[in-house]
Amino acid sequence: MLDTLVSRGVHTTQGMAADEYKAMMRQAKESGFFEIGGTHQLVGDYGMGASGGVFSSDGTLRQAGRFFFNEGEIWNRAVAWRIAWGETRERFPELAINSSDFGAKLAGRAEDYAFGMSEQSSAAWQKGITSIPTQFWAYNARMMEAMLGSTFTNEQKIRLVLGQALMYGSAGIPLATFISEQLKKKQGAAPSLDTVAGFMDRGILDEVIYHMTGADIMVSKRFGTGAFTTDTIKDIFGMSAYGEKSVADMLGGATGSIAMSGFETITDLLKYSAAESGGDTGNPLAKDAFMRLASNISTVSNLHKAYLVQQYGTLVSNKGTTLASGVPTGEAWAVALGLSPGVMDNVSAQIGYLNDKKELIKEATTTIRNYRVRMINEPNHRAEIEQEINLYVKLLPENIRMQAIRQAQGQLEPSLTVGIQKQIEKDKLQADALAQQNNTGE
Repeated sequence: MLDTLVSRGVHTTQGMAADEYKAMMRQAKESGFFEIGGTHQLVGDYGMGASGGVFSSDGTLRQAGRFFFNEGEIWNRAVAWRIAWGETRERFPELAINSSDFGAKLAGRAEDYAFGMSEQSSAAWQKGITSIPTQFWAYNARMMEAMLGSTFTNEQKIRLVLGQALMYGSAGIPLATFISEQLKKKQGAAPSLDTVAGFMDRGILDEVIYHMTGADIMVSKRFGTGAFTTDTIKDIFGMSAYGEKSVADMLGGATGSIAMSGFETITDLLKYSAAESGGDTGNPLAKDAFMRLASNISTVSNLHKAYLVQQYGTLVSNKGTTLASGVPTGEAWAVALGLSPGVMDNVSAQIGYLNDKKELIKEATTTIRNYRVRMINEPNHRAEIEQEINLYVKLLPENIRMQAIRQAQGQLEPSLTVGIQKQIEKDKLQADALAQQNNTGE
């Protein structure tokens, strides 16, 4: 086989002599580096990631389902091996390519370029009980380490960051997604893909799909790793985009969350099945039970969502809440694949803007009320207080200022009203006393 490849000049495309090319390929085959099943962090020997044991002694069916995963990872490792070979040859020219020292350095560097996704490179938090909530953290963590750690040179890290930004936009760079979300919340809208800002935010992948199909789909956000840090922090503090997450959701991971979501419905179905065989419980099995169960099966749920988009242009959540209307029917295929339409980016920006606006109004209302209290309680400083409150309200955006003043008026506390009345009565008494003194003096 190698002789055939050499005869076709494949080694020249790699910039190698024939003998070196053959040596590299032989070492690649003998190293075990390209054996994916059972050696990859996401394909273990036990549990849901087990590499064998389903319907056959060698897990043929399960392995067949991993075809695209395995092929993609093999190509990834092939590129890593080639780069590592050239780098090792350059850095250690004194080592013979068939020596054990050369092989050890080659394997280690190839593992670096493959993002350390083999089982032997697993971190402590990827083993034991902590591996359950962190089951999907591995690649994201390795990407952050590659960009910010010391594994690669500064030039390599810059190329990686630029490549991720070009491909996935803000979703390709750690913390860039958070900055992008804050900017969109301030604007109350997401930039259009037709603009330079939209291209920088969404990346070339979304741009190509948009111009080829006319569908505005957020593929980059699904594939990029930049949102990993902010999304994880939001999950921990109950601020997930998909609603609050309990401790059980965090510890159980994706599998536990799905199982818990469907447990109640499955229990009802089992109870009914048991009752059906022996007698009537008076609680017939409703269609809603099947719909609730189906909503926890992502394939069925996504197909149902896609149907609603295709028929009515309406995007709904798993619980049936309408998320957006007027979604182009041509984007139904993407919803069926579990991807979010671009309109959701705009909806998220609008929701963020409204939430920020509410917080600003609340803060401004509280500040105005506090100044009113000071005005009553500090009669000797009223001139300064008037200047301060006047400057403060002028600095507020007009829409915030008007709503804050309106709410402050409507939330005038009885205690404050009583305080004003007492202060007025006090002022009147002082005025009357002064008038009497003047009259007595005359």
